[in-house]
Amino acid sequence: MLIPQAESNDTMANDPLVSVITRTLNRPEMLREALESVAAQTYKNIELVVINDGGRDVSDIVKHYKEKLITVRYIHLEANRGLSAAGNIGMESATGKYINFLDDDDWFHPEHISGLVETLEADEEVGVAYSAVQCIREDSSGNREPSYVFMTPFDATLLLVQNYIPVHAALFRREYITDRCRFDESLDTYDDWDFWVQLSNKTQFKFVDKITAYYRITQGSGFGLDGDEVRIRNSLEIFYNKWRKHWTNKQLVDITNYAKQFNEKTSLQKQLKQNISTIEQLHNDIAKLKASNAKLKESS
Repeated sequence: MLIPQAESNDTMANDPLVSVITRTLNRPEMLREALESVAAQTYKNIELVVINDGGRDVSDIVKHYKEKLITVRYIHLEANRGLSAAGNIGMESATGKYINFLDDDDWFHPEHISGLVETLEADEEVGVAYSAVQCIREDSSGNREPSYVFMTPFDATLLLVQNYIPVHAALFRREYITDRCRFDESLDTYDDWDFWVQLSNKTQFKFVDKITAYYRITQGSGFGLDGDEVRIRNSLEIFYNKWRKHWTNKQLVDITNYAKQFNEKTSLQKQLKQNISTIEQLHNDIAKLKASNAKLKESS
């Protein structure tokens, strides 16, 4: 457990309500950790909305947090609807000024919500604030080690090339979901990426350069760096087929330039790797020569 205890906050009455939406499916132990991280927030004016997406009942777990949070809503779906549908149901049920998703396998740092609320409250032109996210690899024994960090400042063109904003990294204004911004339920994956692109066409994003959320990577988690290649390729085709008809000529040129830069960077990385390998081989050869010379001196 990487979550310290939250401190009290006496200014809650003046703070805008934040709705945290948690989608869950048959992962009760992970759900407990996710909800503990919500209860441990230094920011206290929180409404928790838990969507059980057709899994076994976890109302007993959710009830535990009714005394720790302002409002707790538990919605049990009789049949599995998928992440997108569960997300839309959660947003329709939320009443907060701001919304933050937290799926059952991830968790927040205690200052996650407070920092993002402060950012949005300071600038009404910004509709989405997001922080850096530390990926944590977890093996079958529960051992954890830090991995990749999502920490990319906002770039609207780059967002058309790849998703660099995990869904729980961002806090956004609820007013945008009344403007036809929804998760696309036809997408098998990349639904959160599609959602961010929708919002990027309506408002400004601001990056908070601080790690305040954690992304759990387990075997078969489907994480972008480890997911099934065939599924990823098929999902990318669906995503780009949807959005490419909306791109301007300038966006197409910018996307092409990104692709060129990526290829150049990849080539440089490959060359650097080859150079390092060559240097290591030279060091090994030198060590062997020194050992051989030492043996010759001993025998002479």
